[in-house]
Amino acid sequence: MVDDCTARNDGTAIGGDPDPSAALDAAFDLLSVERRRRALYRLRDRDDPMSLSDLADALVAEESAPAADPAERRERVAVSLGQVHLPKLADADVVDYSRSERRVEYEGDAFVEPFLDRAAELER
Repeated sequence: MVDDCTARNDGTAIGGDPDPSAALDAAFDLLSVERRRRALYRLRDRDDPMSLSDLADALVAEESAPAADPAERRERVAVSLGQVHLPKLADADVVDYSRSERRVEYEGDAFVEPFLDRAAELER
């Protein structure tokens, strides 16, 4: 199923499927969520790993929605990153994410990178 596909660094889909349409769908799926894109922008600007809590803090600070309880908002962002977004990006080899250490590092992806660049241009 294409919706469950994620792009690999060599431009193929998971499972080694060389179908360019599947890889394209997977790249767009990875970049379809604003929080995931913003996490990638933040991570690729660094040369070293980032803690999950620091990444959550950075994203909360960027969000325009006022938080009645900033600590609660930060926790919700950290949970969504740690349980949904970072594992999905790690499965696609775009980031290296250690759940046990709660650290993440941008790995890059030659297929996804041009789309991420264009998204950054449009969103900044």
